Amino acid sequence: MEFTKLKSSDTEPSSTFNKRRELWLLVYASNSCKLVRDLCNEAISGACQEGDSTYTGIINAIYVVYARSYYWCRSIGKLTEDDLPPGSKCLHIEMLRFRDKLYAHKDLDAVQEESEIFNTVRAVVIDGRITMVSNELLPRGPKLQSIMEHVEKLEEHFNTRVRALLQEIRRPGWPSDGEYILNMDAMSDEVFKAVPEAYATASVNKLAEPVISPER
Repeated sequence: MEFTKLKSSDTEPSSTFNKRRELWLLVYASNSCKLVRDLCNEAISGACQEGDSTYTGIINAIYVVYARSYYWCRSIGKLTEDDLPPGSKCLHIEMLRFRDKLYAHKDLDAVQEESEIFNTVRAVVIDGRITMVSNELLPRGPKLQSIMEHVEKLEEHFNTRVRALLQEIRRPGWPSDGEYILNMDAMSDEVFKAVPEAYATASVNKLAEPVISPER
């Protein structure tokens, strides 16, 4: 895990600030893995077919969402390969490579997978009429299943670290039941800030899972 450098200041950051940044990144990564798992399920379900715009969009989203916690989050930092569980590195590197060259944006360098070359712009001529297309790499069921298993393993790994970190930073006066924002003020010693009740939403409550809550 790498953290962004703080601007020079006469005041030293809180002793818990890096732990709060670590917690922020781990929860972000866990939620990203959950979303990737759901997207893979949608692609495999048959609700959309390979070649459909919706299917292509889902594939692009899988790679972009997966990679986002491994690129710099402004004022926070990023995860690195050292944050992965054992045996996860190969598929991880492949997914970041495809994110960089195919899905988040296009590089001019072509990408060859098996016998086909991707990341090219092609001319398709039918009856003398030219159509210009950019070809997409669309992973099939077995690859999506491998990605699902990969992110499930990562999600469990990150949630385990979240639980341990919450126990580590827990202190007397731990908040009562309610909704709170993780305090990212570097100079503050407060771990959480209360959110006005009116801000609570069904979607936020739905995301809250006991797996990332500390034991009482």
